[in-house]
Amino acid sequence: MIERFTPTSFRRWLAPIYFLVLALQPLWHFWLAPPRKATPLFVTLLFVVPLLPAAIGYLTRWRLSNVLAAMLLLGYFIIGSMQAADLRHRLPALMQAALCVMFYLFWLAAVMGEKRAAKLAAQQRG
Repeated sequence: MIERFTPTSFRRWLAPIYFLVLALQPLWHFWLAPPRKATPLFVTLLFVVPLLPAAIGYLTRWRLSNVLAAMLLLGYFIIGSMQAADLRHRLPALMQAALCVMFYLFWLAAVMGEKRAAKLAAQQRG
C-alpha cells in the first residue's frame, strides 16, 4: 500500500538525508577524491565536526535540530556547488548539493503541510 504524503512523512526523511550528508564526508575525503596537499583525516574532521551538533540533536530528538541542520546544510550546499566545477570532485560535490536540495524541499513540504493543516483545523473550529 502506498503511503499518503503528509507533513509527518516529509519530516521523517529530514534526519536520514542529514546523516547521508554526514556519511558522505569521509567517503568524499578518504576514497572518492582525497585532498592533494592536506591529510585526509584533517580534511574529514574539518567537514564532519560542524555537522555533529545537529546530528546529536537528531539523536536526542531536540526540536530545533531541523533549523540548525538547515543552517549548516546551506554552507554545505555552497561548498558542493562550488566544488562541482572541479572534475575530480564533481561526483561527490553534486551528491552533496543534491542531498542539501532534497533536505530543503522536504522541509519546505513539511512546513507548508503543517501550516495548511493548522489553517484547516482553525476553519473547522469556528
